[in-house]
Parts: sequence; C-alpha cells; structure tokens
Amino acid sequence: MQLRLCAASGLQQAVAREVERMSVDCTEVGHGAVRVETDAATAARLTLALRTVSRVIWEVGVGLPNTRHELTRAVAQLGWEKLLPAGRGWAVRASGRSPTLTHSGFAAQVVADGIRERFAAVGRQQPPVDLERPEILVDLHLAAQGAEVGLDLAARSLHPRGSGRRAIAPLREDVAAGLAHLAEIDAGSPIIDPFCGSGTLLAETLAVALGLPARRVARTLALSRLPRFSDLNLEALSPPTPVPGETTVGWGFDADTRVITQARRILTHYGLDEVARIRACAVDRLDPASLPPGPGWIVTNP
Repeated sequence: MQLRLCAASGLQQAVAREVERMSVDCTEVGHGAVRVETDAATAARLTLALRTVSRVIWEVGVGLPNTRHELTRAVAQLGWEKLLPAGRGWAVRASGRSPTLTHSGFAAQVVADGIRERFAAVGRQQPPVDLERPEILVDLHLAAQGAEVGLDLAARSLHPRGSGRRAIAPLREDVAAGLAHLAEIDAGSPIIDPFCGSGTLLAETLAVALGLPARRVARTLALSRLPRFSDLNLEALSPPTPVPGETTVGWGFDADTRVITQARRILTHYGLDEVARIRACAVDRLDPASLPPGPGWIVTNP
C-alpha cells in the first residue's frame, strides 16, 4: 500500500529522516508530503509513532482526473465496498485545487457522489455520511496535474499530543518535532530553551533527542475501524519506549510565570519531567554558572 505522509511546509526532509530512523524507505520526498510503499502493519506502526506528520493518507486512487464528471466516474471505479466499513459514518476532506475544481466543499461532494455511485452499482448499502464527526475520512488532494484519493488513517490531524495545553500562539507539536529533526539534535547534550513558554518546543526536542515515539492509542484512530487492518493486533504494533543510552537534560526558562506551571505539566505528560528543569527567569538574568556545561543546543521560539 502507498502512503502519503503529510507535513507542514518545509518539513518534508524532517519526516523523511524520522521515517528512515524507523527503518522504512521513502519512495518520494516531495512538496508537502513524503511517500512510502509498505504493508499494513508498517503503515499502522508509522501512524502510531511518527511525531513530524500531520496526516497519514493511504492512497487508493492516484493519477485521477481533476475535472468534475471525470473524477466522479474514476472514483466510482474504486472498490469502496471493500474499503469502507459498514455502519461507520464517513465524510470527504478536500485540499488543493484544480483549474475546474476550486472550492473544497464542492470537490468533496464530487468524490462523495462517486462513492455513492459505486455502492449503487455493486448493490450494496452505503455507510452513513456524517459531516460532523466522521469515523472514517476520505481524503481528496487536487493539483493542476490530477487528483489523488485516499483514506486518512487517523481521520484527524496527528499533531495534538493530548497535553491539554493552553497558550498564546503555541507552536504546533509536529512543527516543533520537525525543527528538532532538521537540526539533527542528538542525545547526550544539554538542550536549553531560554523562552520556553508553554514548553512545546522543549518537550518535542527532548522527545526527538531521546527517540521517543508519539505513542498514539490505536483505538482512537480510524485505521482501527478499516477492514484492511482488521486482522492486525494494533496495540502490539505500538512501538516500545526506548531506553536511552545517554542522559539528555533539558532546561527551560521564561519570564512569564503564568506559563511555567503549564510547561511543567506538559513535560510531565510527555514523561520527561525527570530529564527537564523549568524555571521562571528572564533570559537577561540567567546566571551562566547555573547552566549545564556545554557543548549543547539552544532551541527557541521567542
């Protein structure tokens, strides 16, 4: 099966680096996405573990036409009766645009029409459409060259980590992890964030340095409901937490005392409270003697 690993702009190389760290080869590193050809078990493992991706799409139709009627007919040729589980609510999410399909809502409707036509053609009952809280999300990506249709293996964005953070203009977790991968931060050296805020960048950087997977819960993801993955023990595929050979120590500072408590809570949520120290202190009042000896890393989003 072919996967499209979606990433924030500029982070494709970070995704490729993380994928290769998991001993999986990338077939393409392109604009906004990385592609992987793999089996269902590895697809599940990547969805459960990757920190740098925003979505994992199983591509079931590539090189499709990007005009209205032709796209509907092409979608209707795909085996949706084998792809979509019975009784589970589904919806279509559209991104991109083509010369003739410029509105995402209308483009999503074009694909939905093709899926309905397929179920009618094979004499099967179509699963219910649920636009509010779909359990299954069909993904449409449009471009000037054509269209791609797939299934979102999570049916949601993968960047949240469940930390319940609340901050002014917080950095997204997948972006923070991507920056750490691009910097090739390794274990064994101290990591300092002098403007740590709510702690997202420091937490993700420490997690990347220590090789910690995202550890998503399989039953909360759409792949646990897809027929293609029904014979897999998804919980067993969740990667184990590695035992680091070296100790990485993270230090976070911020002049705003209101965010310090939240930063500590997030680091505890990540399981990093024993390798990180958070202090309320303005950067111009830091005593260099109180910092760990270098060399090390400075990461910050001031």
